[in-house]
Amino acid sequence: MPVPKSPTSQGPRRLLRDVVYEQMLEAIENGTLEAGERLNDDELTSWLGVSRTPVREAIARLESEGLVEPVRPCARPGGHAPRCAPHVGGRPRGRGDR
Repeated sequence: MPVPKSPTSQGPRRLLRDVVYEQMLEAIENGTLEAGERLNDDELTSWLGVSRTPVREAIARLESEGLVEPVRPCARPGGHAPRCAPHVGGRPRGRGDR
């Protein structure tokens, strides 16, 4: 039996990581996420209402585009150095500035 199409379907399905990327890109462009601000996975997942995986994938994409910069490991007494959260880098670029 063929699967019936949903009457509410409106074009191709979008991946959640792409939706999260677009929301974060818009937040960088409109100043909601400011330059130098540290990005916290827990805060972003709560704000966007998604799990960590699409948030981390979006951050990786933003990092590859130079919009988010990784922070060097934080030095702690005893030599333990966890990786700090990435932060929003420099001046936001427009979509055509790649």
